[in-house]
Amino acid sequence: MFLFIRLLLAHLLGDFPFQFDAVYKLKHTGLLGVLPHALIIFTCGLVLSWPFLLMPAVWLMLVFITVTHLFQDSFKLNFDSIKLRFWAYILDQICHIGIIASIFLTNLKDLQPPADQDNILVRLYSNNAVILYFIALIAATYNGHFLIRCFKDSFVKNANPCDVYEKWFGMFERMGIVTLFFIGLPLWIVIPVSLAIRPLTYITLKKRLSLHKCFVAVPDMVLSWIVALLCGGTLYLL
Repeated sequence: MFLFIRLLLAHLLGDFPFQFDAVYKLKHTGLLGVLPHALIIFTCGLVLSWPFLLMPAVWLMLVFITVTHLFQDSFKLNFDSIKLRFWAYILDQICHIGIIASIFLTNLKDLQPPADQDNILVRLYSNNAVILYFIALIAATYNGHFLIRCFKDSFVKNANPCDVYEKWFGMFERMGIVTLFFIGLPLWIVIPVSLAIRPLTYITLKKRLSLHKCFVAVPDMVLSWIVALLCGGTLYLL
């Protein structure tokens, strides 16, 4: 479990924050265009498994994850239907995570934290709560943005076009909600505060920021809340 959640974080980092626009556009040029993205995934995995890099099995796992990611993303780009975009996105992430979970079929599942805990960076690396927080954070923010966008593409007719509001405020909103769960506030505080963030922001800053009414469009609010509460709630239970 120790290495699995770190490789999961590596996947999320490489698939979202470090998949820059240029890298994403390059992917659409074919298999070789996906290679830079796959190498970013490999590098993230390398960094987050650094205490175990003397083990050949770890290198084999990293190469396996990278190669399968390369071919899976290349294959996925051949199929892009708006009606199926949401389910395709879900299936794509399930497959990526499933491949990482193959670590449980190996002895790598029994790896333990580094023995030397004197260095603060080592202690942070070894802290499962911190790793799970960052997993939930990326899942709620970057992943949440793409998930919501795909859902609206597939299921919401005449969805509002104000993507800039959903993207930036939505990401900060979900980050705040996940953080409220992480710091362990009681749920009777977390839930009402979570649901009030966007409406209160609209009411108090509408004129100052010239906010359009699509800022509080129902699909955007509800979908953002669902993603944030699911990610935060899962983190809370773990």
